[in-house]
Amino acid sequence: MKPMRRALVLTLLIVAVRGDPASGQPLTLQQAVDRALAANPGVRAAEAAADESAARVLQARAGYLPRLDLVESWQRGNQPVYVFGSLLSQRRFTEAGFAIDALNHPDPVTSHRTGLTVQQTVFDGLRTRSLVRAAEIGRTMALTGVERTRNELAVSVTETYGRILLAAAGRRAAEAAVSTAEEDLRLAERRRDVGMGTEADVLSLQVHLAQMRERQIRMANDEGIARAALNRLMGDPLDEIHTLAEFSPESPDLSASLDALEQEALRDRPEARQAALAVDLASATRRASSTSRTTTRRSPRIAATCGSGSSTCSCPGAASGSRTGSRPSRAG
Repeated sequence: MKPMRRALVLTLLIVAVRGDPASGQPLTLQQAVDRALAANPGVRAAEAAADESAARVLQARAGYLPRLDLVESWQRGNQPVYVFGSLLSQRRFTEAGFAIDALNHPDPVTSHRTGLTVQQTVFDGLRTRSLVRAAEIGRTMALTGVERTRNELAVSVTETYGRILLAAAGRRAAEAAVSTAEEDLRLAERRRDVGMGTEADVLSLQVHLAQMRERQIRMANDEGIARAALNRLMGDPLDEIHTLAEFSPESPDLSASLDALEQEALRDRPEARQAALAVDLASATRRASSTSRTTTRRSPRIAATCGSGSSTCSCPGAASGSRTGSRPSRAG
């Protein structure tokens, strides 16, 4: 019996109630839920996924914005075609450039060009709109996922909170049963000693006492496990133990019909909304893919383009010069 007593003492020490270290007040169910929602990493991961989906919406809407390209190049060489083209593009070609020796063996030319181009898409076959629609559905799904994660966490905290209260009540009942069994055993031993009882009565009560102690250990162990689970959900150290506030749950309203409750669940449950959004997302993704293929094959893509550039060219045999120009255009 001594090993069992030692195990019982250790278990009771583990689950001894020390109160809430932060405030000294009992921890209510609502406080436990709030702490779990604020500190649980699962909620933070779902919120990060929602932020990512919001960024994807901005990425998709970028198709409506103009595109700005800045290109800068530098080149130097004495290849005849390059030298001829560079001088001609700068409108600095002279009659001396037609000399046979100058054409075949030109001096090196250094060319530097800076170009700025602005392009605005006018029509892309509704591809951008389809991508934006799919991204917005994905963002709604991610936000619904945050709500679902929060709801599931609140349910888990509530269930664990109830397990702690139930296990604590069972432990207290087992402690009372152990005290009663110990008193009954002492009474049976005295009756046996004076000849008014038998050894069988004593052995039977010893077995009953061992069963009550085993139940006490089991209840204390269940309480300790439930407390560790609650701490994990709230982000607290696993060995931190709070005093829990007793409460009486309200009776559910059973006046509504089963069909009304089912419709309410389909409307409000995030799991049902996520399933419907998944169907919409698959349809939007299919339309975007189909639109992209159709646009590539048959539909035109219209964009307005405006460019401006500045170039300089220098060579030992000619004066350095530069030219700047701009050219609007429309591409289709």
